[in-house]
Amino acid sequence: MKRSILFFLILLNHQVSAQEEEVLIDSSGVIIIKHNEGKYLDLKNWSCLISTKEQSSESKKQQKKNQENIVFFFPYDFNTKLDPVENFSLIVKKEEKIIFDENVFFNFKPKGKYKLLINHSIPNQTQIRGEIIDSYYFETVKTKHEIIRSVSDKKRIYFYHLIDNKIINIHTDDLDYKSLCLLKNPILVTDLNNDLYPEITLKYKTQTQTKIVIFNKKNKFICRKEKEEITFSPSLNEMENCFYKQHIINQINSISE
Repeated sequence: MKRSILFFLILLNHQVSAQEEEVLIDSSGVIIIKHNEGKYLDLKNWSCLISTKEQSSESKKQQKKNQENIVFFFPYDFNTKLDPVENFSLIVKKEEKIIFDENVFFNFKPKGKYKLLINHSIPNQTQIRGEIIDSYYFETVKTKHEIIRSVSDKKRIYFYHLIDNKIINIHTDDLDYKSLCLLKNPILVTDLNNDLYPEITLKYKTQTQTKIVIFNKKNKFICRKEKEEITFSPSLNEMENCFYKQHIINQINSISE
């Protein structure tokens, strides 16, 4: 799974022959520090300073034992909000030694790769609970994907992801049915790593939380925001899921309270 990272668009790969570490930058705001020979990183303090002409913010992390990579998420790890500026100055330090100093490009709002179409002929699905309120579909090169939303007694929502008429993933939650109409662009379909396996991002609000769910193949990741506190599925802390973590955090922060 770690090799899947190589399929993401890496804008910069900074490596000096006399330097043991390399810094990988993804346009979504992910910054990865790793040893250029695949060894464990030194048990040191690492910091990233990101700045524009108007302001700057810094994040610091301490390397743990037997850790091959250390990851920074901008702006989540930097105690700052999303900024429409796309070009930034980035400095990475190992203790007080600068190992990276370049201008970088970040784009926090990826466009949906697939256009969702209204599904006027909803298939007969006996497994779908509640009353179907809407259904959408899109097609990749090989498969047809459907997203069906249904409600039970207008108090519980169900999200279904189907591939070629087979239910692949389900998410359900309690919420006020009326709140579904208040959120713009509640469904986004992307292909963050261009592997032809789309990610389906579902957005909604309960009475106390803003929530985002991502369906990816047979995986499901959840992110919750209550006031200013963000929590997410523990599996998003795994290295192979770092780009999904960045995407889901950026998406939840873009939803107005």
